[in-house]
Amino acid sequence: MPEFSVISSVYRSLLREARRLPHLYVRQFFHVTIQQYFRENVVGRRCNLTLVNAKLSRAKKELRRLRRANNGEKKAMEHVLDVAYGRKGKLKHELMKRFLTNPFDPPPPRIIPGVERSRPPSYSPELSTLLVSAHARTITKPLKPVALVTPPTLPERADPKSEEARLLGTLSRRREVNIRWRYYVAEVKKTYYPLELTKPNGVSETSRFRQTGAEGLSLLKEVEQLASSGHMSSPVPRRQRGKAAEPGDSENPLQHAASDSQFTKRFLRRRYRELLSRIPILTPDTEGKYGGQTSLSPLSLSNSSRMWRVGQASEEDVDWVIKAGTVKPETNRK
Repeated sequence: MPEFSVISSVYRSLLREARRLPHLYVRQFFHVTIQQYFRENVVGRRCNLTLVNAKLSRAKKELRRLRRANNGEKKAMEHVLDVAYGRKGKLKHELMKRFLTNPFDPPPPRIIPGVERSRPPSYSPELSTLLVSAHARTITKPLKPVALVTPPTLPERADPKSEEARLLGTLSRRREVNIRWRYYVAEVKKTYYPLELTKPNGVSETSRFRQTGAEGLSLLKEVEQLASSGHMSSPVPRRQRGKAAEPGDSENPLQHAASDSQFTKRFLRRRYRELLSRIPILTPDTEGKYGGQTSLSPLSLSNSSRMWRVGQASEEDVDWVIKAGTVKPETNRK
């Protein structure tokens, strides 16, 4: 069993680094996560020395990652935001569970008669919408609708009428069940899940779409505010940087940044805009094939255009553009 001083030192260091994270929600999320991790895996498993050492090593690895994130490393900060907003880790699995069940439709028929566990996986309307959408996929292409019925990894022998089945025999039903479930598990892990469900006007409360459980937190709205905060404002002159903030600045979400934070506003805006490109928005649509459609926030980095970086044209600039369009360029003289 590691000494109590070592465990206490790692625990306090993690909480200290969590307090340095840029915004209130991220700090609170990691504060609660660190406490729960040590309570369940270190304090509650004192009898298992091997497991405690492994969990402590993982905590040290996370400590190094938090330090890199607080020092402004891009990849480490992306990991911190992905964990806090359910793009990976335990929160992602909690969001994913909401989409894996399909209580509205009857279970699919058994592939092996009399064997309850031989039922193929059932795709809920929400999960089907996410799997065939490019906005909700991690690094892979969206699936084709036919892949939800017949996985591409399933051999042709699974069809008794195929030529291969006639020559080599029909595929084992137990193997067919395993192939379908492996494909299902692999693809749901490659999918991003929305933080909340966007319910437009005209959709009844008895819609087949279910809530994710995080609608009351307004996390998506907060991320959009952090991604757009001060984005179109001009740089503050050096002489005015030390002055007190104006009353209207209190509504800025960046006010929750840690006092000793070394992050620039531009660095944080880009990290949150990149995060928005990994948060699909699922909107119910009764006319859609799968009952809904996905999109991304207009502030996400993938949807942004270069006009965000271009300042507003002044009247003098407009006059020059008009003049350039009316005056013909001089031809080369001999």
